Amino acid sequence: MRKQAPLQIALDFYNEIPPEIQWGEEEVEVLRYGILKDALHLICDKRNSLRERVDTLVWIEGERDDPFSFKVCCEASGLDPDELHGRILSMLRQQHDDEGDLGLLSLILEDATGQLLKTSAKPDVRVRVLHWLHDDSSEKLYSFRACCRAAGLNPEVHRAEVLARLSQASALDSTERQVA
Repeated sequence: MRKQAPLQIALDFYNEIPPEIQWGEEEVEVLRYGILKDALHLICDKRNSLRERVDTLVWIEGERDDPFSFKVCCEASGLDPDELHGRILSMLRQQHDDEGDLGLLSLILEDATGQLLKTSAKPDVRVRVLHWLHDDSSEKLYSFRACCRAAGLNPEVHRAEVLARLSQASALDSTERQVA
């Protein structure tokens, strides 16, 4: 059976509950703890697929305050989200240094580029990807530069190619809207 990203598990679980069942604060707290625990197992276990690990990392890196965000799940479980986030990144950095987890970095690059070029992507997602694309810090484990190096690409050349494709896609989208 294929594992799902933590937020998807919560949404699927919620959608399967008969409407007559009432959620109390205690049930929601237990669910948040379960989501967090599952996410930590998913991201730490290299036997999970790269896609599952990237989806979980995106959830962990998210800055939202929705009811099942990483931050809210941590706080509801009595954990400091910033401290746990730092520990997770430290662990991933150690895994990367020890084993060269290049597949994960390559997939992050592919995923981010796809989100940027997808015209149906939410504007806030595209803005975050653009910021990531232009962030030249190389100290971050999952920086644009680190992901390009993992994929065997020159960051400056790849950035220019992605921006050119984005410009072409935007021009095509604009033309299609004018024709319609």
